[in-house]
Amino acid sequence: MCRIFGSDDRPDVCSQFTAEKWVCGETGNEALQILDLLEQVT
Repeated sequence: MCRIFGSDDRPDVCSQFTAEKWVCGETGNEALQILDLLEQVT
């Protein structure tokens, strides 16, 4: 789990994020693969 989850230091953008299928996929594993790909291309 993210260490800043629930912390006052957590950016507002994190709590405002709405999960979308194109980002999160169908499973936790798929979400990690998508995030890895996004990190590689940005």
